[in-house]
Amino acid sequence: MTPRHILRRLAPLACALWLAACGQKGPLYLPDQGAAKVTPTPTADAPVTPDRSNEPRKQIH
Repeated sequence: MTPRHILRRLAPLACALWLAACGQKGPLYLPDQGAAKVTPTPTADAPVTPDRSNEPRKQIH
């Protein structure tokens, strides 16, 4: 096999592996065993949106 044939066979595999590595979710490191957990505290500056789930819907004529 020529190098060109090898490249044509390996290129799709390399692209598939590259795409499979994209979009990983979750932490990219393991936390220390003895570290305390940090919980976020809500701030008072955050805007509060009113609950509009019971409002009647507008009708378009």
